[in-house]
Amino acid sequence: MTATAAIPTRIWIITQYFPPEITAAAFRLGGLAGFLKDQGFRVTVFAATPRASSGRGEEKEPSGIQVVRIPVSARSHAGQYLQFLAGVKMHTRRLLRNGPGPEVVMASSPPMSVFPAAISLARRCRATLILDVRDLWPDTPAALGRLPATGPVYRYFRRLEKQSYRRAHCIFCVSRPMAACIRAAGAMTVEVLYNGVSRADLQTAAHLPAPPVRRHGEPLQVFYFGNLGLAQGLDVLLDAANILDPSAFQFHLMGNGVRRGHLENRIARERLEHVHLHPSLPRERLLPEVARRAQVLFFNLAPGEVFTRTIPSKLFDYLLLRRPIIAGVEGEAREILDQCGCALDFEKSRPEALAAALSLAAERMESLTAAALQNNIRVLGAFVREEQFARATKMIRKISAGNR
Repeated sequence: MTATAAIPTRIWIITQYFPPEITAAAFRLGGLAGFLKDQGFRVTVFAATPRASSGRGEEKEPSGIQVVRIPVSARSHAGQYLQFLAGVKMHTRRLLRNGPGPEVVMASSPPMSVFPAAISLARRCRATLILDVRDLWPDTPAALGRLPATGPVYRYFRRLEKQSYRRAHCIFCVSRPMAACIRAAGAMTVEVLYNGVSRADLQTAAHLPAPPVRRHGEPLQVFYFGNLGLAQGLDVLLDAANILDPSAFQFHLMGNGVRRGHLENRIARERLEHVHLHPSLPRERLLPEVARRAQVLFFNLAPGEVFTRTIPSKLFDYLLLRRPIIAGVEGEAREILDQCGCALDFEKSRPEALAAALSLAAERMESLTAAALQNNIRVLGAFVREEQFARATKMIRKISAGNR
């Protein structure tokens, strides 16, 4: 290693979500920040104060990392984004007055509003600019009906997207199809940084209990855990529950999100007594609890081409649990599940198709479970988080060295 490479690099990370929040974005950025710190980087993170509604893990903020917390109290998403952006600008100016600036600036989206702040900061400090793209904007909010797919706001974010990609020295994203889309928008260097699983997760998975045996006459225990949001399209599960025999299936949804109240109202209004809502749990308690109770796992993404280009982070957690999976996903996520042989798919937005898939899973529990126990951990070996972070670290060093 050269003397230059041995010098710790000052990296400032702008991410609205960071531990101890228990969101996929927080896990991704918290893990990466901790890895960079262990590799000799001096890491400063600008993150929103954790929201009570998102839950918090039992772990503390990573030691050795300077975390600048920005209060965000607005009710609307747009208001939260603007508050966070204003806070980032205020705190970066303060830090620049009191000490050296960053050599590397990284911003993680969504929200895309973090990109202009990162671009401005990198330009001011002559720093390397790295973007981390977890969802494609503005196509994702447009597909969810939160942003008209035509009009000035959409066009503004489309221009911002392309300008940001072209100004970045390197872009990380979560799947191969997403990388292809970003390259087509004009980005020069794009690397896939899968969310994946940690080595500790793989060790934990080996000791999780096998699925509870379904005895004759007992209902099949179907679990979903994660964000109860728009992108998950969870209404189709309630629609299927209306079709299926309550004595044969019990459904459990664990988590929080903008659709939790809606789902709760539907369950009460339609008297779906075999559908149960549970609060979110810290990840260290979540996996053992689901492993103890779940026989089948369900997840889904809303219809829309943009969702074929991503891999839901919960896919990796689901594979850790080594259970049969019913999944309404496409693209690379579907390819990964096909490698395992433990999953059944269904046509999105068709509750009859989901009900049929669940009924088939009940019939094929033995073979699907055997495939999950045999294949899931082997497939996950290609998505070890520390190996993903090591690749990212190598790329950051290479790009920043060439930019000096």
